[in-house]
Amino acid sequence: MSAVGIVGGGQLGMMLAEAASKMRGAVSGVTVLDPTPGCPATSAGAAQIVAPYDDARATAELARRCDVITYEFEGGNADALEAAAASGEAAVEPSPSTLRTINDKLAQKDFLSSRGIPVPDYARVDGPGDLEGALRRFGGRGVLKARRGGYDGKGNLEVGGGAGAPAHL
Repeated sequence: MSAVGIVGGGQLGMMLAEAASKMRGAVSGVTVLDPTPGCPATSAGAAQIVAPYDDARATAELARRCDVITYEFEGGNADALEAAAASGEAAVEPSPSTLRTINDKLAQKDFLSSRGIPVPDYARVDGPGDLEGALRRFGGRGVLKARRGGYDGKGNLEVGGGAGAPAHL
């Protein structure tokens, strides 16, 4: 039997904990790492480490308690998860290198497009000059996205006022 760790105890963490509870004989329990005391996954029977998602010490504690760690979104600490995997305390799936790619929205789009996977038009924006150039390129409108930390529409800002559908900047 395996103890499962999940970075994130929100709605997806809750659904993962519910599914794991039905895997008697395969899963001995679930522990989530989440900053919100009593996060949704606890209602499905998960134990909880209350700490920020990227807390390296809390991630190491999760690895000590679990045989395998996964994450419900891209907010985890890839370095801490890599250390946990390298220590042999817990397997990490998807890999920490995958987490590094999805942690950064620009790296994610570059990765996907380099493999021929369609993504919306986008441009790298590192400052006002880049933004002005991108807006000219995309007809005056765009969605400026935070490279890190944005999710479910958080970290997005529509910019410009030109015609047409906004591009991702």
